Order: sequence, then structure tokens, then C-alpha cells
Amino acid sequence: MKLTSKIFVVFLIVITNFIFFSCASIKTSKIPDEAALRNNITIVWDAKLNNDFGKIYDLTTDAYKQKVSKDKFGSSNVKINKYNISKIELLDEGKKAKVFVDFTVNQMGNDFPFSLNEDWIVENGSWKLDIQPSAGGKPLLN
Repeated sequence: MKLTSKIFVVFLIVITNFIFFSCASIKTSKIPDEAALRNNITIVWDAKLNNDFGKIYDLTTDAYKQKVSKDKFGSSNVKINKYNISKIELLDEGKKAKVFVDFTVNQMGNDFPFSLNEDWIVENGSWKLDIQPSAGGKPLLN
């Protein structure tokens, strides 16, 4: 084998390895799964049970946070007793979700059942609660 042929073979091996390892190190933006969504929904609703509005705020979208500051977010005179995530619909190839939650509120010693649907979106690789600020800057039941 001639010297130029050997150099050519070595060159091909080097280039092939370069391409292989370059492609292997490219980060792919993975869409979080339904289990990750369910985890974040649980964090939000457990926070609602415990009036921990900071945890809820932390899981809202960046767009919401640009409109409403953390110190203006959250207070409620609604006492949620329990909740159940009744249905999760993944939309837009798993980048959005519609979540249906049944919950019970206690007012003056009486339990009242309610249902609510929430919009969730994938933002920066994790599920975020997509709420719109109300006139007072606070979302419903938060």
C-alpha cells in the first residue's frame, strides 16, 4: 500500500470519528413525558392545599412572570380540601396539555365540589402552568 493511500485511510478514519462524536454530543430538546407533567400538577395542587403560592408561581410560564411579580402573586380565602387529577390530554405532539382537576372546597362547614381545567405547556424543557393574569394580577384559585 502506498503512503498516500495510508494517509487517505487514516484521514477517513479521523473524519468519520469526528462526525460520529460530534453528532453524539449534540443535545436534543427532549419533551418531558406525562409523568413529569403529573408530577408538576401534583406540586401545584399540593401547594394550593397548603397555601404555598411561591411553589405555584415557580411553575408558571416566563410570560406570566414578566407580567406578574412573585410578591404580587397569590393569596386566597378559598380552602381546598382535596383534589383529583381526573384527566390529562396531551396536545400539539406532547408540547401542550389540557388538565382536568376535580376538587372540593369547604365553606362554612360545607363541602362543595368543583371542576377546573388548566393549560400546561413545555417551556425550557419542563412543564409550566400556562395561566393569564386577571385584572388584579392573580389567577383563579391561586
